[in-house]
Amino acid sequence: KPYAFVLERLGDSERARIEEGLAMLRRGGVVCPDFEDRFLPSDPSRPTLLLTEPAFEERFRGTTVRRSGRARLARNAAVALGNQGNRAAVPGLTRALQDDPSPWVRGASAWALARLGGRMARLAVGRALARERDPAVLEELQTALAAMPAPVGAV
Repeated sequence: KPYAFVLERLGDSERARIEEGLAMLRRGGVVCPDFEDRFLPSDPSRPTLLLTEPAFEERFRGTTVRRSGRARLARNAAVALGNQGNRAAVPGLTRALQDDPSPWVRGASAWALARLGGRMARLAVGRALARERDPAVLEELQTALAAMPAPVGAV
C-alpha cells in the first residue's frame, strides 16, 4: 500500500482510525480509483500541505479535487495534521505558516501548531506574529500563542 510508511509510524488506535476511514471512503464510492496514490503518496517529502500551485495542478488534473483549489486542500491538510496530534508535522506546518501565499493556509497552520504545541511550534507562531500582515491570520496567531503554554522558566 502506498501509505504504509504513514501507518508504520502510528499507534494502533490511530492506524485503526485511518484504515476505517479509508474503507468507508472506498465503500461510499466517493474517491477516485487511485486514491492512495494521490492523497497518501509514498514519498513523504511531498506532503499535500506544501504543494505549489503548478504541482497541485499536475497532481490533481482530471479530478474533482482540482476544482476546490490548492489553498482549500492545503488548509484541510493543516487542520488534519493539527487534529492528528503528531509533532512530526511541526516543520511542514511551520513552512506553510512562513511561505504559503494563502491566508487560509497560514491561519490553519497557526491553529494546527497551537494544537500540537511544543517549543518549536510556539517559536514558529511567535516569529510569524512578528511579520504577518493579514488581519485574520494575525488574529489566529494571537489566539494560537495564547493557547500554547509558555516555555518553562519564561516570565
